Amino acid sequence: MSKIPADYSTLGHALVWYKSVGAIKLARDTGYMDNLAGDTINQRSGYGGCCSGGNNAIRTRNPSDSMQFLWFIPTHGYQNIVITYETESSSTTSGMHRQLFDYSLDSGATFQTTSLPVTFDSSGTAWGKVQLDLSAIKTFNNNNKLVFRLRYTMPDTSQSGNNRFDNLTIEGDTVSGVAGINEVSALTPLTAYLFPNPAGDQITIQSTATDEQLVYLYDEFGRLLSATHQYGSKFQFQLSGLEKGFYYIKLRMLISGDEVLLRFVKS
Repeated sequence: MSKIPADYSTLGHALVWYKSVGAIKLARDTGYMDNLAGDTINQRSGYGGCCSGGNNAIRTRNPSDSMQFLWFIPTHGYQNIVITYETESSSTTSGMHRQLFDYSLDSGATFQTTSLPVTFDSSGTAWGKVQLDLSAIKTFNNNNKLVFRLRYTMPDTSQSGNNRFDNLTIEGDTVSGVAGINEVSALTPLTAYLFPNPAGDQITIQSTATDEQLVYLYDEFGRLLSATHQYGSKFQFQLSGLEKGFYYIKLRMLISGDEVLLRFVKS
């Protein structure tokens, strides 16, 4: 897998992506991302049983020196951002242990390290919590093009070893005077969220859509289950007949072509 939408996002567009650093993927860029059993140190209250009874973690596989782990974090309407996650390594002797931090304010076009800690060493094979208080970096606030990046270094780039991540959360304070999801941001033409999540037989979708939308329903393997038309910025979507598990809803504006992908759990 290369891109994973967030389990839960109030603004949409949140995802993690493990990809080559270079614009052209080279033969040696063989790092990849998959999942494994996770941990519960930073498990969010109320979400312990959200994911079909499991708690999966992300594994970024070595060699990682030419790879980058990107976290797309829209913060429109929020300030004083704090990033918290769990991490561990598969080995204390092999692989790349040190995580290098930087960030982008323009969807990954350029990156900078201003006011960020330089590294974090994840050489331990037991899960540990990392918390990055980024409230002093004001450019993190109210930015739909924010991307947080981890790269890796030391001790080696062998095929052995990997970095593991679980329970990634992004928290912040509401920006006074920002209308949130009902305010159309010039940076993100279409934003949306859905609730409740986990869902029963019906789910409500709220968006900034201003014209007719195409609504696609996919299963967890990306197979298209249905496609319908909707009008308006808020509507109910029927889920009766669906089995329990992960699903995706994609909204596509018929005129502008803007899209947003939402992930939910059918309970």
